[in-house]
Amino acid sequence: MEQAVFFDTQIVTRVSDGVIPAALWKEVIEKLAGKYKYRVSFTTFLELVNALACGDEPHFEQNRKRLLVLTNVDGCKFLPMPGQFIRTAATRVFARRTARGLDACH
Repeated sequence: MEQAVFFDTQIVTRVSDGVIPAALWKEVIEKLAGKYKYRVSFTTFLELVNALACGDEPHFEQNRKRLLVLTNVDGCKFLPMPGQFIRTAATRVFARRTARGLDACH
């Protein structure tokens, strides 16, 4: 299984707002490359989209920039939805147990 990393909304917001310097963000992303896959949490994405959709006009560009910081990373992909992850993980466990001749429920 690949090792992946994702960041919470507050990290992305602080990068976008300059609290975390852009140079530091770039350095972190570069150090992750090759070791980890960069992934976006659907929850984080929805929080930022909600701010964009429900925010007022003066904050539109600020909210848009946050969304761009989140997704503008080479190789960026979304993590599976929680339900999809659970189904995949459960199916994988079930398949391993049955392949070993074990009862899937015990």
